Amino acid sequence: CALPISDKAIVWGSELELQWDVSQKVHGFLNWTYQNESQRGERRDSAGQPFEFVYAPRHKLNASAYWGPFSGVRGAVELIWRDKYTAPSFWYLVNSGFTDPTVRPLDGYSYLNARLSYDLPIKLGQRQNPLRLKLFGRNLLDEKPQETLVGINTRMAGREFYGRLELTF
Repeated sequence: CALPISDKAIVWGSELELQWDVSQKVHGFLNWTYQNESQRGERRDSAGQPFEFVYAPRHKLNASAYWGPFSGVRGAVELIWRDKYTAPSFWYLVNSGFTDPTVRPLDGYSYLNARLSYDLPIKLGQRQNPLRLKLFGRNLLDEKPQETLVGINTRMAGREFYGRLELTF
């Protein structure tokens, strides 16, 4: 009795990354990736399931810029973009309340994050500028992509803001 031979999953892609320094205090970064996946044949994997290429967007982009310090001010802006993607096939059925097993792409999304910090111009003992104020804005575009691990409403949180005060001694 011969064992069935599994098909082959074929994944290929490319990546391009650029980094640059405008000056000693201004830096940039850009990263783009492309991924393509396919199956050779129509058989199933070694566990008897059809191949699934989940959480694999075709295109991804990361871009960022960092600057500072300029008179105690530092900052960063980050853009993260993901193309449409698919979840595991069972998720669609569970998420629909067991009424629709149709696998379809989930929307792509972008995150825009920004950070800003400021060294307060004070002296504490021998330390100059020991107090730093930090502000962070996450998901400034208010995207709410859906996580797909369970069949309940798992939309990600929208826009978030954080503040922090650091004391160095």
